[in-house]
Amino acid sequence: MFRSLFLTFLVLLALPLSAQDNESFHFGDDAFLAGQRVNHSSGTVDDLFAAGDRVTASAPITGSAHMVGRNVTVSGGVGENLYAGGRNVTLSSPVAGDAILFGESIEVSGEIGGDLRAMGSDIELNNSVGDAALLAGETLFINATIAGDLGIAMDEVEFGPEAVVTGE
Repeated sequence: MFRSLFLTFLVLLALPLSAQDNESFHFGDDAFLAGQRVNHSSGTVDDLFAAGDRVTASAPITGSAHMVGRNVTVSGGVGENLYAGGRNVTLSSPVAGDAILFGESIEVSGEIGGDLRAMGSDIELNNSVGDAALLAGETLFINATIAGDLGIAMDEVEFGPEAVVTGE
């Protein structure tokens, strides 16, 4: 039920954006981006706020990133916290602080310095988490070190050869 409502919400959010050209503006050192295909690909911003169908951050973000879309990809570093939601969420760069991720498919191959909280149908964790991890959904694959506690609410869990949990 939650999954259906969540996906419906994301689709409804993205529909008006798909009919528009991309829009962006900066306020101080923060960037605000919206449109069908949104890409933060050059320059450094403090905080990033982005929404669209395909949302990508491939350039560094010194502060926090707030991203929502059907496909969300973070391949530039995030200096503070990451908040990302979408059907497919891919994190391939480091996040210095906490990461809160939700989506149908979540793939984490970038290191997370703080806590990880992720809710999704399929979650794959392939890089270290500096503190606790709270993971909920259907299937989970962990092949990484979690330096703090691990909380799991999953139907299926698989631990790879590199999986280590130093907390409880």
